[in-house]
Amino acid sequence: MFEPFFTTKEPGAGTGLGLPLVYNIILDHGGSVGLDSQVGVGTTVTIRLPLSPEALARSEIQTNQATGT
Repeated sequence: MFEPFFTTKEPGAGTGLGLPLVYNIILDHGGSVGLDSQVGVGTTVTIRLPLSPEALARSEIQTNQATGT
């Protein structure tokens, strides 16, 4: 799925570059991409990105405020 130009579409209906571009951008930012696909049900794409240092600091402050530490 992450190979450039892989597509299940009819010829001329798409380039097959979407997921490879997403995959490379996410990896470049220290994240990961996961796929879960079931025939006849659908596909779920999960993107995980690390928190920025600023967001991590805000998260720790909010956790400390919530727990009173």
